[in-house]
Amino acid sequence: KLLWKSSCQPKHNVFFWLLLKDRLRTRNIVRGKNMFLESYSCVLYQNDVEETQDHLFLNCPFAIAYWGVLSVDFTPPRSYLDMVLTVKDQIRTAFFMTAIFTMCWTIWGTRNDIIFKGTQSSLMECKRASAKELALVSLRIKSSL
Repeated sequence: KLLWKSSCQPKHNVFFWLLLKDRLRTRNIVRGKNMFLESYSCVLYQNDVEETQDHLFLNCPFAIAYWGVLSVDFTPPRSYLDMVLTVKDQIRTAFFMTAIFTMCWTIWGTRNDIIFKGTQSSLMECKRASAKELALVSLRIKSSL
């Protein structure tokens, strides 16, 4: 219910739905489809750890540091529901789902920029991208809120 009633852009809602259904094309899923890549390791974390969806959004040191931007005491949760409840309890705002969606979207975008554009990852770039997405979302929020 929280997913589809959020103020986010539809692309964020669909993206997070795919995340919850474990349907994002991470490197371990590409391997399962018998597609060849030079490496199946996480591009955000250079220690030869296979890129899985849980690693990318919950356990990757880059992602954990990025979640710190929200000032959330973010110990790696066991599930995405745990992540949602942790953020909800700690930031105490009506727009906690918007924050979660944009944070996950930005992590995904940073990962894709590294792979497809050859850019370098940094927390500052993620913060800028997240601020840009939040500015777009703020246009969708009802003035009464």
